[in-house]
Amino acid sequence: MKTKEFTIKVDGTPSWEDAVSLCKDTSKDSDIWKISDSYPKGREEVVEFIAVNFGNDNSFSKALKYAEENNFILSTPRDVFQLAQLDLVREFDNDYGFLVATIPCTFEDYQQACYVWWHDAKRGADLHGVSYFDYPRGWFLFRKPSALKVSSASPQSISSLSSDETTLQTFARWIGSHRNEVFEVMETKEVLIIKRKC
Repeated sequence: MKTKEFTIKVDGTPSWEDAVSLCKDTSKDSDIWKISDSYPKGREEVVEFIAVNFGNDNSFSKALKYAEENNFILSTPRDVFQLAQLDLVREFDNDYGFLVATIPCTFEDYQQACYVWWHDAKRGADLHGVSYFDYPRGWFLFRKPSALKVSSASPQSISSLSSDETTLQTFARWIGSHRNEVFEVMETKEVLIIKRKC
């Protein structure tokens, strides 16, 4: 297994068409243009990512299991499109490969996932069934859970989370790993406040 880590600024505010168009060699006939409703706009933020490759054991299901075991957050296609603006040949030390977003969608009654392929300087986005991603040149992208920071210095420490889908997913994974503790959760229009009870 191989891993690569990145910290980049992600802008989740563009339209789906503009986000996909970052990958300039995307086919106009790709189904990826048809799934905008599955991946709504996000926000602008700095994100820590980890990309994972299992070599000959690559599979989408293995990647999801690995994320659960390590409390990683599944990535969106918008994450992958932005990361693909880096020099992928240099970053992954390979002149071709693909980078998979790990939040799947349902399209035409099949579970599918978005990915970015690169070949030398070319890169394009596409959509395929999750069983497609068993090639050893593929990398699966996750967010590291740095967005959720709860101090252990005080039993009354408080963490505020923006209530977007990605951060709520982080919270769900984190709270599951602290199931033997008791918390108060208060929701406002913009944030969730998580307070550990004494």
